[in-house]
Amino acid sequence: MVPALAALARFALGGAVAALVDCSSTAAPATPATPADAAPAVDASGPEPDATSPADAGAPDAARPDAAVPPPGPTSFPAFEGGLVLYANGGKFFGYKAVAKSVDADASKVDAPTPPSVAYYAYFDDSANRVVIALPNRTPGTLDLASGEPAKVDVLVVGDERAEGLLTGGKLEVVEATDKKLRARFYGDLGGVKVHGALDAVLSP
Repeated sequence: MVPALAALARFALGGAVAALVDCSSTAAPATPATPADAAPAVDASGPEPDATSPADAGAPDAARPDAAVPPPGPTSFPAFEGGLVLYANGGKFFGYKAVAKSVDADASKVDAPTPPSVAYYAYFDDSANRVVIALPNRTPGTLDLASGEPAKVDVLVVGDERAEGLLTGGKLEVVEATDKKLRARFYGDLGGVKVHGALDAVLSP
């Protein structure tokens, strides 16, 4: 009789212990995680990134590209955003965009050496970029930028790298051309760099 009672007591005690262990294991996830257990969070109290890093602190604001700005499509004219907007993509340029608004009145000019042809020289105080556009006349319209054509777009794009020269394989859209002002948009290729631009400025006093 005593051995049977002892076996029963051992059975009951073992079941209680098992139930206690099982209850503990199911209740554990409900316990909130301590900071040590939680996944590390981003430190929002750290210093914010400086928009003007030492590497580009000396460059004019308009010459600094916006990070990863998608350029217009390969056959698209960009929007007018100021005196000058330039996009460049390809080679060491990646999503480059610059906007200039302050015309350098001393350097910029409109020259008509052999009318009706005319050349527009666009320089800006707030950008190292510049554009020279030659037209056969002042008539609004869309012109080809091909070798031998009278319409030419010569650009200087300055970012971390430089791209300079005549655009090829593209188009030039003349919206307005006077003896003082040019409003035109263009796109083309410059040694593997796709360049898009829009010029809207008074270049002669």
